[in-house]
Amino acid sequence: LDTVVVERRATTTTSSIHIRASFETTRLLLPSNQKMMSQQRRSNDDNDDAQLFREMRHNPCLMTPVAAVCLFVFVLFSIATMLFKVPILVLGFVLSPFLQNSHWFIEFLYPMGLARWAHLYLVKMNSSKRKDKTHSRTVEQRFEVVQGRVFIHAIPQLLDNVGYLVVCLPPLASSPSSASTNESVEITALANSAANDFPSTQSRSLVAFFVDCGDAESTADQLQDIIKLHYPKYKYSFSLQSLFCTHKHHDHTAGNRGLLDHPRYGRDLKRIHGGAVERVPYCNVPVRDGDMPELPSVPGNDMNDVVELEVIAVPGHTRGSVAYSLKSKVGSSLVSFCFTGDTLFSGGSGVPFESDRQPKSDLNKAGKEATSPIRASAGNNAIERCFAELVIRSMATPTSCKDKLLFFPGHEYSAELLQRQFLPPTNGMGNADAMIWNKFSPSYFFETASQMFVAVHRRNLAKDGKVLAIPTHLDRELKVNPTLRQMFKRGEEIIKALQLWRQNFARGTVHVLSDLSSSTEEGQNGDAATEPPKTPATEDQWTVAVHDVERTVFTTMYTKDLDALISDMSSGRIKPQAAVARLQQLKKALEEPVVGRRPIPGTLPTQKAMYQAILAIALLGSAPSALTVKDSRAMNLPLPVAPHKSDKILVSQRRLISILTALGLIRIDTEHGRDVIKILKLLWQESLEYGDAPSASYGGVEQSFEQDDLLELGTLKWM
Repeated sequence: LDTVVVERRATTTTSSIHIRASFETTRLLLPSNQKMMSQQRRSNDDNDDAQLFREMRHNPCLMTPVAAVCLFVFVLFSIATMLFKVPILVLGFVLSPFLQNSHWFIEFLYPMGLARWAHLYLVKMNSSKRKDKTHSRTVEQRFEVVQGRVFIHAIPQLLDNVGYLVVCLPPLASSPSSASTNESVEITALANSAANDFPSTQSRSLVAFFVDCGDAESTADQLQDIIKLHYPKYKYSFSLQSLFCTHKHHDHTAGNRGLLDHPRYGRDLKRIHGGAVERVPYCNVPVRDGDMPELPSVPGNDMNDVVELEVIAVPGHTRGSVAYSLKSKVGSSLVSFCFTGDTLFSGGSGVPFESDRQPKSDLNKAGKEATSPIRASAGNNAIERCFAELVIRSMATPTSCKDKLLFFPGHEYSAELLQRQFLPPTNGMGNADAMIWNKFSPSYFFETASQMFVAVHRRNLAKDGKVLAIPTHLDRELKVNPTLRQMFKRGEEIIKALQLWRQNFARGTVHVLSDLSSSTEEGQNGDAATEPPKTPATEDQWTVAVHDVERTVFTTMYTKDLDALISDMSSGRIKPQAAVARLQQLKKALEEPVVGRRPIPGTLPTQKAMYQAILAIALLGSAPSALTVKDSRAMNLPLPVAPHKSDKILVSQRRLISILTALGLIRIDTEHGRDVIKILKLLWQESLEYGDAPSASYGGVEQSFEQDDLLELGTLKWM
């Protein structure tokens, strides 16, 4: 590699020839038995000391008493320091190891009964100060999934939690396949018995499932109000059959028992789903990554006929966290509805309590080299991989730019998270990464500010008028969510790295027709899609469709451009059609960066830039891995990879293409997008010639990709 750098600096005119010749000479020094090297790189980690330590570190039988002892020592020492007035410097030095590993307490002590009581007591105590029954007004509102059949109702709980009720109405008796008429049409007279207030489930009942119940009492009251307002004909034939939990935390599962025991809503509740390693209370259907759980059904109304639900494992906030992606099976809908729990919020993400520990040195990019170890499952890196997994798996067609994706988070934190992005990081509340606005085009700043204003307005309406600022959609989060913005920058780094590889190291040639240095292209969306029909809204029934969530409130543009257009229109120098085109361009002008940055021709990237590109490929191109080998087998996830063996991380070509498309960096119907894909495929082709493709079975887990789609990060790093 030193030879490559020396030859590169020798001259500018023949730099590419020198690099390619030196690169080929260095490659010849490799051992001839490349297959043996590949097999050695893929040796199992089960017997590795680091892997053994990982298994012990995340073993609840071992770590629960250890964490309890640590907490006891922490409290005892704190009391002693107050009594004997120990200097603060000594106190900080002694307590530093405890504070750095405070996530141990959450992972192992939080599930205990005492912690559950304390958490719920504090939450309910703060909730009791509120005059209203719930923290938001949502009874009138419902989100339409399948027109006239399937709806989502947000259920506010506790202090700021949000659960979700998903209901499915029976089809019309006259036209079973029809989904264009709402529930108010006469269907079938319900045979109600006067002697029985809660008769057993009848045919053609309204079936439903629930996501994350943190408070059974409040949930039951709201279910009663929703049925009375939206579905009065199903007052005695409402069948709640399933409960889906995103993770084990008490504010998402404390209502499981109460809902099971409820005389009305618990009579048909037979299935409680949760992550296979989560220990969700009263869970009797453990789910794994990729599962398609059975949805509620009764004779005459089967929810499985119109929608499907997929389990997406997102280990990070907790080791067994899952999200649920709901998709329509009716018509040509390209909309997905994703229940994210505490993994993704509007304007932020959940805290990675149970991911690998991320030391401060890992966050400091100074001094990083291409050979530096990568902690892909640690801290914020784990969250980025989970975000990528949510986006890729929830999209109906991952390489399409027309898909729509709505996120339904488990908390209403929108206003707080958006406000935090404008606070200085010195006060402990601000986000240092979010403050670097000069790295993005002005549209990111103004969209975040606009959404912050909308969220603060909705959350501060008078009395019982507070409205949720969720759900949110992917296009909005790409600009207002710091994690997704960071993923966008990583995508740009990948494209730059591909361009440099093509120019200097690729043996094959790719005919490029576009400028790869540009991030996105304008005018590739085609004509605006017509809004699909939806169930009409009334004064008491606020039916919300996808295009209602997508619609922006504010539009920002440059004053100079607007004044010029006004002048041209007032003087008659511009025709109406041209004025319309100018108006459309005014909004897009803010997408252009204020300060352009282009690489200097004839120079190699720095070690820091190479590390950034490799890290980007690892985070966006690999699936989230389990925390332990046991979790891997239970949750159907790839094996964990130790930092010093990060070259063994498996990267997927298709995954990279899908996430770059979802982030808006490439489009398969443009020259720019096709050029990036061609370079990526050439890189994979030459990498497969250098080293064998990994086995489709990795760590006992069958991969969903073909063999030639997966490569080890170490192979790509060398190429």
